Amino acid sequence: MQRNYKLFLFLLALVIIANACMKDKGNYSYKELNKIDISVSSDTVYVTQFDSLKIAPVISQLPDKSQLTYSWYYYSQRPDYPGINYISTSEKLNVQIGSLPGSYTLYLKVTDEATGVNSWHRFTLIVTSSISNGWLVWYNTSADSSDAAIIQPSGKTLYNLFQNANGRQLPGEARQVTCLTAGWMKQYIFCLTDKAGAYINPFDFRQLVSFNDSGFYTKPTTFDYQALYPNPGKDFISDYLFKEKKVLTRIWTGPFAVAKYGAALGGDYEAAPYLMGSPYTDFGPYPTVVFDEKHHRFIYTPLNETTFSTFPSNPKAAFDINNVGNRTMLYAYNSPNGQSTALLRDKSNDSVFIYQLDFSRGNSDKNQTPAISVMGIDKSPDMAKAKFFALSPILPLLFYANDNKIYKYDIAANSSTLLYTFSAGIQITAFSILNPQLISNPMFTPANLGKRLAVATTDGKTGSVYEFSILPSGSFEGATYTNKYDGFGVIKSIYYKINL
Repeated sequence: MQRNYKLFLFLLALVIIANACMKDKGNYSYKELNKIDISVSSDTVYVTQFDSLKIAPVISQLPDKSQLTYSWYYYSQRPDYPGINYISTSEKLNVQIGSLPGSYTLYLKVTDEATGVNSWHRFTLIVTSSISNGWLVWYNTSADSSDAAIIQPSGKTLYNLFQNANGRQLPGEARQVTCLTAGWMKQYIFCLTDKAGAYINPFDFRQLVSFNDSGFYTKPTTFDYQALYPNPGKDFISDYLFKEKKVLTRIWTGPFAVAKYGAALGGDYEAAPYLMGSPYTDFGPYPTVVFDEKHHRFIYTPLNETTFSTFPSNPKAAFDINNVGNRTMLYAYNSPNGQSTALLRDKSNDSVFIYQLDFSRGNSDKNQTPAISVMGIDKSPDMAKAKFFALSPILPLLFYANDNKIYKYDIAANSSTLLYTFSAGIQITAFSILNPQLISNPMFTPANLGKRLAVATTDGKTGSVYEFSILPSGSFEGATYTNKYDGFGVIKSIYYKINL
C-alpha cells in the first residue's frame, strides 16, 4: 500500500513539472550568436617602409556592428624580431609602418563585445625598402655636417636619410657615398666625410659601424678620409680606405659583421685616391694597385702581403709602369675584369694622357704585361682642368666636366665634344654614370646600365641633381637633361644603388 502511494506521488510530481514547463513556454528567449564575416580584396598586402599601410575590410554582422571592437597586429618569424607589434584598434587600417623590409604575418581580430565572439583574418604583409634603388645623394647640410637622400626611379626624393634613421647627421664635410651589391641580401653602403665614416644598413640607413668609434684596431688621432672602394673577393668582401694619402684595408665575413682596419699598407708612397687591381672575384696577380704620386709610378701589393711593391720590369711594355714621368693622376676606373683606364696630367705643360692597363695579366710570360697602351689626348678642351670624370661601361666614351660644362671624349677618335653648358653662376660639384659596383649576376644588372648620367650642381647655396639620358651615340637625348631634382645642400657625391 505504501509503495503504491509513493509511486502515485512520483507520477503526480512529473505531471506538475511537465505542466509548468508547458505553461512557461515562450518565457525564455534563445539568441543565435551573430557570425562575423571579414572580407578583403587581397590576403597579401604591400607597403613601402615608412609609408602608410591602408586596408579597408568589409565587416558584415547582423543586425548591429556598433558593439564590435578591432585589433590589428603583426609579427615576424625572424629570431631577431621583437615580438608582436600592435598597430591599430580602428576598423579601417591607416598606419605608418617602420619595420625593416621583409615578410610579416598580419592579423585583424574582430570581437563582438556583447557575445564574446571573435573572428580573425590573416594577411601576408610585405614591407619593401624605401631606399631600395635610385641615386644616392651625399651632401652638406651645414659647414660641418652631412646627410644623404635617395632619388627613386619614380622621381620621389627622400631627404635626410641619415638624420631620420640615426637622430643626427654625420659630422664633417661630405666626401663620398658608395655601395657594393655582393649578392642576394648582401649590400654594403659606405658614407665618408673629412671627419667621419659610417657603414650603413642598406634597408633603412641606420649606422651599423662608426669608423671613428670601432673601425680601427688602433684608433687614429685624425680622420681625414679621402675615398673608399669595396672589393668583392671569392669568399669574402674587403674594402680599401684612402686616408691621408695612405691605404688601409679590412675583410668582411658577412654583410653585418664588424671588421676593423689595421695599419696602413706599407711602403714609401703617396696614393692617389683611386683603386685598381685584378678581377674582383678572382685571386689575381695584382689584387691591389694604386698610383704613387710621390714617385710617379703604379705600385701593387702581392697576394697575401701588406706592403706595396714595384712591378717587374718588362721591355715589351707599352710604357714604363714604374716611372711615368712627372705626371699626376686625374682619374682611374677599374672594371670588374681587372682592366683599368687611367688619366694622367703632365705637371709641366698640362697635357693629358690616357693609359690602358690589364691587371688580370701575370708576369710569368714576358709577353704578358699590365701596361697595355698610352696615348696623348688631343682636341679636348678643359680636360686638364676637369674635376669630374665618368667612364662608360658600355661605350668607348669618357664623360668629364669642368666648371659648368659637360664634355664627351671619344677614345677611338681621340677628340671631345661639348654636350651641355649650365647657366653662368652654376658650378658642377659631383658626377656619376649609372654603373653600380656588383658581382656579375644578370639578375642584379640594371636595365639602364651606362645609359644615365647624374650631374650635381650648386648656385653657391643649394644643390640640384640633373639626370641626362645617354643615347647610343653618347649624346644626350634632346640635347638637354631628362629630369631635375632640387632641395639639397651642396652635393659632393652621387652613386646609383640597385634593388636587392
